[in-house]
Amino acid sequence: DKVVAFFAELLVHTKGRWARLAFVLEDWQESEIIRPLFGEVVFSSEWGCYVRRYRIAVVSMARKNGKSEIAAGIVLYLLVGDDEEAAEVYGAAKDTKQAGKVAEVVERMRQLSPVLSKRLAFNKNSRRIFDAKTGSYYKVITADALGELGANPNGFILDEFVSQRDASLWNAMRTGEGTREQPLFLAISTETNEPHSFAADTIDEAERVQDDPARSPHTFVFIRKVPSDADPFRESNWKLANPALGSFLSIEALRREALDARNDPSKENPFRQFRTNQR
Repeated sequence: DKVVAFFAELLVHTKGRWARLAFVLEDWQESEIIRPLFGEVVFSSEWGCYVRRYRIAVVSMARKNGKSEIAAGIVLYLLVGDDEEAAEVYGAAKDTKQAGKVAEVVERMRQLSPVLSKRLAFNKNSRRIFDAKTGSYYKVITADALGELGANPNGFILDEFVSQRDASLWNAMRTGEGTREQPLFLAISTETNEPHSFAADTIDEAERVQDDPARSPHTFVFIRKVPSDADPFRESNWKLANPALGSFLSIEALRREALDARNDPSKENPFRQFRTNQR
């Protein structure tokens, strides 16, 4: 309830027809991502308190289903709503341009929130959003893993991990978690077309956990795709990879792209990868 209320009461949408309206989560966003990710807790004998069950989260679905907006909201929650002193929240992708896609949404949400714009400040030179009250900050970093070995993250968001050449950045950040009670490492992306890659390994393992949660009880998985043996052009299958279809995602846009992909073989793979989340 706390995180759901944080989204609805402090955050707003930043683009299109919903810009400046309260970020009231869609039913699937609330019940299938936010509530289980933040609501399930376990007792830690090490810390002597209840902590989040999930420390790793892998989210994969087709493009334009609001991944960046959800990630931006999670960034701001980890920064000011998680009761963490001197919080360090990092955003990363293949390069700063890609990482900036989430960072730009984070900054715009900060600007448009009367509460957060007063509490948080943005330093353009260092590209940080910081909270003087708790000494916390959000920072965009590059894929240079060796440069981040001194980080002590309580939050790390890796956007479009399909573009990561290897696991070095992810591993560098994961090894910095030991002094935080309940750090969260979130990896979000569409599918990859490279079967032997960090992205393929990450998604394959996440799907194994999705099928058998006991395999990694601390890993949260939300993967939505059209199965590889299903027809990517059948409209009834599109909802499998596009949970936002029918709300803020236009089915007409998918119909146009599907028609182009049928008529032009060079457009079939991009349609299948980005719109049906197939490998």
